Amino acid sequence: MEKYVLVCFICFICIITKCTSQDLLTKKNGEDIKTKIIEVNKINVIYKKFDNLNGPNYSLPIADILLIRYENGTKDIFSNEFKPINEKSILDADRDSMNGVNDAIKFYKYAPNAGAGTFLTSILFTPFIGLIPAICCSVTPVKKSNLGIPNSVIIENPNYYNGYKKKARSMKVQAAWKNFGIAFGIYLIAIPIIIFLK
Repeated sequence: MEKYVLVCFICFICIITKCTSQDLLTKKNGEDIKTKIIEVNKINVIYKKFDNLNGPNYSLPIADILLIRYENGTKDIFSNEFKPINEKSILDADRDSMNGVNDAIKFYKYAPNAGAGTFLTSILFTPFIGLIPAICCSVTPVKKSNLGIPNSVIIENPNYYNGYKKKARSMKVQAAWKNFGIAFGIYLIAIPIIIFLK
């Protein structure tokens, strides 16, 4: 009797596994198709319908696919627009980003303001109060109006703009914390001197 139950249980598991081991292709219109994926290439996905694995191959353009969930649990998510990436476009993006970084070093002039505000607050109201502008400078992005990008046309290039903006923010954060450190150091030196002179 125990062997009979064990055999039935194993058969049940095999049937359940067979019934649920398919790939699920989700189209951008929300339609789900139970499939067995044959091939995914740069242009389309070739698959067989799960209910007819011995039938013909079907093809669907990648532009129409949102995602594929494979039977092993992994998934491929497809973007709205398929763009082949080539080496030249990567090099151009890196060059544009570096140009943005270099221009930020030359033209971004507001980093000293963030540092001066942090320094003055730390000196006038104690370093603990000076933490407030230092933290605020660290968490707030640089305003677009304060970037000082030299050419309004080049700002349309997203790689240049992102490189410039990241470097400007980095400069602002460094200035704020450097000046906080200086003010804190002055406090550490000044307090023992003041106590000693009293």
